[in-house]
Amino acid sequence: MLLFNKLRTIDSLSDSEKMIAQFVLDRPREVIDMNIDEFANLNYVSNSSIVRFCQKLDFKGFSDFKIRLASEINTFLVSDKRVEVDMPIGPNTPPKEISTTFLNLYLQTLTDAHTVLDIDSLEEVAKVLEDADVITILATGPSMVVALDFYYRIKRLGYVVIIEPITGYHSLPQVKRSDKEVALIITSFGNSHYVKNWVETEKRLNTPTVMICLNPLSPYLNQVDYQIVLDTGEQRVHKLGHFASRTAMNYILDCLYATMFSLNYEKNEAILYSERDDAEKNNIQ
Repeated sequence: MLLFNKLRTIDSLSDSEKMIAQFVLDRPREVIDMNIDEFANLNYVSNSSIVRFCQKLDFKGFSDFKIRLASEINTFLVSDKRVEVDMPIGPNTPPKEISTTFLNLYLQTLTDAHTVLDIDSLEEVAKVLEDADVITILATGPSMVVALDFYYRIKRLGYVVIIEPITGYHSLPQVKRSDKEVALIITSFGNSHYVKNWVETEKRLNTPTVMICLNPLSPYLNQVDYQIVLDTGEQRVHKLGHFASRTAMNYILDCLYATMFSLNYEKNEAILYSERDDAEKNNIQ
């Protein structure tokens, strides 16, 4: 988990440690230039309290904490402060500031996703999907939007793909469609009754199941065969929109699609050229 998300969500901190965490969130660039004496004095605590705070976050001490903090600060490509993912703007925010805020939010989200993406898992999932005879994509709500785009892209390469885009009409099979069928669950939070039903059904059918999820605390991650997990720190309710989760999910699926494409690059490139030629012949825009 990213340090900034951990600082916002860890529940084992004392009240004084929560104030230290908020200080870091508010002034991260200043913190990396401080020594432990300066940092402790500004937070009105002892040096030993700072060390205990760092150890609760799984660091040996303040120096290790600052190294990790500095590495994540490099994601602030437009401003010095991280954008709050749930409510990135406030009352009366002018349009110019909104445009800069969203630019920084997208850059922040993409850099965070790139930092924590497990490349081995990405490659493994790409090979599993490549080897499948049938890919069943399961998603709902905002996740369905990005799922449909992924469906379109792999279907045009010749993959046999099944998806039901209308909520409430997801057909859960009673038998496997193919011995080499793979179920792909795309979900932001991974804790809805839909996800529960999908996981239980595919497990009963002994269908290999992949879950792409933006919640490392999903109770169903340990019940699937393969997983790609990120953490955007986005809340389920009280938010302006699904900006961070949508951006992160698109990034994962773009990487997955490109990895699948590269497994048979020449063949897939030929398919795209063939589509282009057909479009030109039929004057399709």
